[in-house]
Amino acid sequence: MKTITFSLLIGIGLILSSFSCNKEGDNEFCTKNRVIEATVFNRSGTVYFIEPYNKWGIRIDSAIASMDDTFTGFPCDLPEEIKKKGLKISFSGVLKLLNEEEIVKPTVAGGHYYYIDLTSIENKN
Repeated sequence: MKTITFSLLIGIGLILSSFSCNKEGDNEFCTKNRVIEATVFNRSGTVYFIEPYNKWGIRIDSAIASMDDTFTGFPCDLPEEIKKKGLKISFSGVLKLLNEEEIVKPTVAGGHYYYIDLTSIENKN
């Protein structure tokens, strides 16, 4: 009986620690030192869940984008009511380049990846 109880406690501990590791990973992602690429104001974009990164992201509409370029930003503080696939938004914030080791390989040709430090976001649907 003691062995079963001990095994259950170990199992529960491992499950709980895995949740805290994910939280630490998100926190680490949000606080990493990155190079500032640009500050943007009232930029339009579309919200998606980006599978390879397991994160909500924004496909940024850009005047310089072509069919071969995609601009994707990953905010850490995306409000729950905005986390809807295909939602059109307007946002402002600071774009910071993801570090090379953060970019999931293989990448899409013409893909540009950023962390977005949001200062404002608005639903445009």
